[in-house]
Amino acid sequence: MKTTFSLHVTAPIWQKRFTGLSEIIQKSLDVCDEELDPDSPTEVNFILTDDAESRTINQHYRQQDKATNVLSFPAQIPENIPISPKPLGDIYIAYETVMREAESQEKKPEHHLTHLIIHGLLHLYGYDHIDDEEAEEMEALEILILSKLSIQTPYDHSN
Repeated sequence: MKTTFSLHVTAPIWQKRFTGLSEIIQKSLDVCDEELDPDSPTEVNFILTDDAESRTINQHYRQQDKATNVLSFPAQIPENIPISPKPLGDIYIAYETVMREAESQEKKPEHHLTHLIIHGLLHLYGYDHIDDEEAEEMEALEILILSKLSIQTPYDHSN
């Protein structure tokens, strides 16, 4: 099945720096669909924001007074309500943090953004990285999906 999305850009710097934001998101979703094989059509809201908004949201919902790269909020729709496409939730991505991380990790910003799109989507599907076993499962899936997009692994386990 296919995942559709809506895109809300609350920080205009995204559109100045990135061309083809919708294409980056759609390519990421297409490969995720191949791997996750959702049993019904799904929909995700992407909100491309800045560090100030990310910090406010992170403080309010996670009690962490700092900006973060990606925040995922699963939809709160009861399972017995037939909606198509099924809303998965919202994914917020903060521009300044993405750019800072891409630079410090020597990654192309488009590749880092793609990774965060996938990471956020996996959270909406219930994957997590709270403990080592969950983290390994989620990372392996991220690496597989990114490899299908010709993007190198974002994880360095050589330490």
